[in-house]
Amino acid sequence: MYFYKFRVYYDEVEDFVRDIEILSNDNFENFHKILLSSIGLDGQELASFYICDSKWNKQKEISLMDMGDDSEKEEPEYEEGDEFSLRSKLPISVMKDSLLKDFITDPHQHIMYEYDFLNPKVLYIELLKVLQTEDGQGFPRCTHKEKELPKQVKQQPLPNPDDGFDELLEEEDDLDGGFEEGYDDLDLNGLSEFPIYSRPTLIVIAGPTAVGKTQYAIQTAIEHESVVISADSRQFYREMKIGTAAPTEEELAQVKHYFVGHLSIHDYYSVSRFEQDVLALLPELFARYGTVVMTGGSGMYIDAVCHGIDDLPDPDEQTRSYVQELFRQEGVAGLRAQLRRLDPRYYDRCNLADHKRMMRAIEVSLQTGQPYSNLLTNNRKQRDFDIVKVCLARPREELFDRINRRVQVMMEQGWLEEAKALYPYRQLNALNTVGYKELFDYFDGKLTLEQAITDIQTHTRRYAKRQMTWFKRDGSYQWVDV
Repeated sequence: MYFYKFRVYYDEVEDFVRDIEILSNDNFENFHKILLSSIGLDGQELASFYICDSKWNKQKEISLMDMGDDSEKEEPEYEEGDEFSLRSKLPISVMKDSLLKDFITDPHQHIMYEYDFLNPKVLYIELLKVLQTEDGQGFPRCTHKEKELPKQVKQQPLPNPDDGFDELLEEEDDLDGGFEEGYDDLDLNGLSEFPIYSRPTLIVIAGPTAVGKTQYAIQTAIEHESVVISADSRQFYREMKIGTAAPTEEELAQVKHYFVGHLSIHDYYSVSRFEQDVLALLPELFARYGTVVMTGGSGMYIDAVCHGIDDLPDPDEQTRSYVQELFRQEGVAGLRAQLRRLDPRYYDRCNLADHKRMMRAIEVSLQTGQPYSNLLTNNRKQRDFDIVKVCLARPREELFDRINRRVQVMMEQGWLEEAKALYPYRQLNALNTVGYKELFDYFDGKLTLEQAITDIQTHTRRYAKRQMTWFKRDGSYQWVDV
């Protein structure tokens, strides 16, 4: 079962704030009673909820009374131009027939509650989150808070509250009006597995290769009516669809994806550019969706978006070409010698088997004229959005079996032909990755096809273990067994 947590502000009373928790399948009539009880009133025959946008503009009305032709009560008349003539222009539903979950569908929606229309009073209601209930919890619940009115709501100079008002409902269990009947039949249709967040939120879905991130991310994005950002550094390249297990056309049709196939293998790209590109895109996505999903197994790229990386310059074409030629001509030994000369301190702590890291350090040192290590600060950057991290996991044997079977499936899908078309460009950094390297060795006659496939499976399993080690170092991940 799920419940909503609301924050309620009352324009009659300065610093009045209540947090109210109510089950999602309750109706607005009960919500109306709870709100009135929280301010010490009842029996209001004229009251309405207004579903508002993020700027408190009214969009829908949910009225206490039926305003149809067969209503037993007449709607009060107002002169044209009166503020309340707006009521006749909004879609109107009846409280007792309206469930909260059918109207509260966007984390950025606000609710305005008005009663006593001849002398109108207003409660401003913000949705904080949607949570799953736990055993022993009772609903509805109301707690006292202290906070100013929400932004964009101008507080009116109104009289002080009646004597004794501040003692009302300061304990969590003061409300027990018998509204819990029928909660065992809670309908979860349409509710997200994840909470609805009140601030712009990036949901990160990480995990080792073949664990099932793509489908999990798509389902999460569908639940939040959002989109997916790929943080898989090899799925960026459009020529490598099969070998990187990029989302299929069918999967891409389910949810819009960003940073999938947006580059050519001939394009230069880096983790710092990815950070810049994603941070430039996120404000637009947050304004449209509120919550955005990012998924991938490239831990460095995920960390760059979440925490930032050191601001290092991209090398110019001349510098990049020089370092690439150094690697082609002299291999890892040449890189080690150059790095030791340019930055002995980084040389002492660098993984000297990782040619890509050494190439990057050499490029930056040559480009800036100072040792690469001098530019590394490792300071975390503050983001103006919330981040929720989820890491998917499977039992070891199950994950390894999925890796082995996926390699076979990709071969059946035409991976060998894809790799053969890319073989002339094997020196490019984009193609220096597990799978393609082994197939290139097969084309060179160094391996049989059977041995190449076996090596791909072995190296992919090792890569998955390194990914798990990376993610386990970050204590902010919530681990989910799939």
